[in-house]
Amino acid sequence: MSEISEQNQHWKRLLPFLTAFICGLIACLGLPFWNIWPATLLGFAGFYTLLDRIETTRQGFLYGFCFGFGYF
Repeated sequence: MSEISEQNQHWKRLLPFLTAFICGLIACLGLPFWNIWPATLLGFAGFYTLLDRIETTRQGFLYGFCFGFGYF
């Protein structure tokens, strides 16, 4: 039972970074080829919402890195 709890904790820590990466992927849809410009607004809005929850500068840097990795 505690092994499942430990795995749950692991995913809870990684979820914001995965969310930042997915927001970057969504924002990328507004670039030429797809040209779905509202997706860019949604991606950046989700990322800025995520940035409201940062507690340390290191955490903010890692969120930005994950977003940028998804965006490019």
